[in-house]
Amino acid sequence: MAYVFHETTASPTTPSRGMVASVAVITVAAAIGMTLFKWAEEILFPDITGWQSHDMTIVFAALTAGTAAALVRVRTNRTTTRLVNEAIAQRSHVEEEFNHVLDEMDDLVWATAGDGGRRFYANPAVEKILGYDHKRFDNNLGFWLECIHPDDREIILDSKDELFETGFTEIEFRFVRSDGQIRWLHARSRLLRDEEGAIVHGGGIMTDITERKEAEQRLRESEERHRALFETMAQGVVHQDAVGNILSVNPAAEGVLGLAQDKLIGQSSIDPRWKAVHEDGSEYPAGTHPAMVALRTGKKVLDAVIGIPRPGEKKYRWLSVNAVPLFRESEENPYQVYTTLQDITERRDGELAIKRAHMELEKRVDDRTAELVAANRQLEREIAMREETEEALRIKDMALASSNSAIAFSDLEERITYVNQAFLDMWGYDSTAEVLGRSAWEFTAEKQADKCVLNSLMKEKSRTREFTVTKRDGTNFDVQQLASVVTDKAGTPICFMGAFIDITERKRTEEELRRSNDLLQALIDSSPAATFIKDLEGRYIALNDFVAEVAGRPREELIGLTDHEIFPKDMADLFQREDRELLEADQTMEMLQNILIDGVGRSYLTRKTLLRDSHGKPYGICGFATDITSHVPPKEDKN
Repeated sequence: MAYVFHETTASPTTPSRGMVASVAVITVAAAIGMTLFKWAEEILFPDITGWQSHDMTIVFAALTAGTAAALVRVRTNRTTTRLVNEAIAQRSHVEEEFNHVLDEMDDLVWATAGDGGRRFYANPAVEKILGYDHKRFDNNLGFWLECIHPDDREIILDSKDELFETGFTEIEFRFVRSDGQIRWLHARSRLLRDEEGAIVHGGGIMTDITERKEAEQRLRESEERHRALFETMAQGVVHQDAVGNILSVNPAAEGVLGLAQDKLIGQSSIDPRWKAVHEDGSEYPAGTHPAMVALRTGKKVLDAVIGIPRPGEKKYRWLSVNAVPLFRESEENPYQVYTTLQDITERRDGELAIKRAHMELEKRVDDRTAELVAANRQLEREIAMREETEEALRIKDMALASSNSAIAFSDLEERITYVNQAFLDMWGYDSTAEVLGRSAWEFTAEKQADKCVLNSLMKEKSRTREFTVTKRDGTNFDVQQLASVVTDKAGTPICFMGAFIDITERKRTEEELRRSNDLLQALIDSSPAATFIKDLEGRYIALNDFVAEVAGRPREELIGLTDHEIFPKDMADLFQREDRELLEADQTMEMLQNILIDGVGRSYLTRKTLLRDSHGKPYGICGFATDITSHVPPKEDKN
């Protein structure tokens, strides 16, 4: 935030020559971000003694996160001298406080004047982080680039172009210290310009993030090692959540269970379709599955033997199962369980075969051969079907993954079965394993299914709505969803599909616009004069009750109307003629208006000014009309 004070330019209603412009004493509280009083003293106050000259110019700067200069031109008198001295004393006190804060900061804070960088300031952290005295960088861009890691110099040059183009840049790069150490830095830089676009000064903050970068690298390497181990283990591994739903499986588990990963994700150990049995052929109750026991008791379950039927096979696949519960820190109940599956079918069959080898040898060979032929044929069919399925999935994944919109599929029970990368990015998840199998409502702020929404979707087949959802880190944001019911060729619903667009920024902009309009109307309503705003076509955009009183109509009826739709023709002609004169003069104007209201003559002192956009182009007219009837003496009768 910055203030610029200067002598006002004479207008058609400039006060008399004897009036002297008053001086506003500037006392501005500074914020740490870009508040550098040392920098201000070097750049803005190079010669304090010059403040005592006649008809002088006083420069007093308050640097904040935006930073700018405040300029006051005044005439010398006793009051001016006292106010200046008070301002200097207060600036010195604030300067001392913030210099102490800057000296204690771990982050490097730097600043330079808009003179090509010849005057450079940095707090003491510069030597701690960079290993060089800040004077080494004065007007020496070449030395700075030499200290940048060779692989990151292009980043610095690109950020320099961005800084001069946009006024702000934020990057991460490596810096080579004087002792040869390589440190990672996170840098935010900003340039400030005056009204003509010339650079006034620049500055920024650098944070040493070396430890964070090294920790991230160690974490990536650890994850890669564990992922490689998980994928290459000969044993099948199944990862389940706290209620037994499968979150992920490795390739060996797919082979052991005879199902592809997409068929296993979301299934539970207590699902009766597994049809698990004990070694004696009795039913294996779902609640006694090793994974469920480990979750319930919090203890390991080792060497449990379970028989399960595999798709396409007539006999059971026998597994040696170990289940290990996982705990979060300071929690007593497991939140996940890892189950390993060792296929012992061949070993068990071998043991049985030895017992009846002499009696069943020939028959077993014949039966086994037939089984192998059937198994090979079944395997061939499965391979063909899998290849067709994989090709169809590959085409679908390519189309969905390339979409910029977040896309998700769920089954009719609203459990998520597919998400694309845009969905993971929008909700803040790292992998599909964290999402698949969960209820779609878990990702919304409501957390519970809305039956009205589902019934409406099933009836309409497709609908669009806006609502609030929750990211992985717990923060909420707004989305627009296009939901559809996916059906088979017969028209029977088979799943749901949703496409999402993040509309948080749009919502925020709409709210800011509403607040801005409310604030504008509040300012207009608080004006003691008849206050209004019109567009360049003469239509009223905003007005207060004083204008409505003059018009004799409620102000809600006046919005969008022109002067000729509200006032008598002679009065409307007067108002529009004044508006044209204002546009031609291209400056603020004051005029005395004598009009009749309900047959009574009234006098108004009206001040009109042009409203301009950021490019200086007029887009509207703002006016303030003060009733001065009681202050205007009646005209004398010449007769």
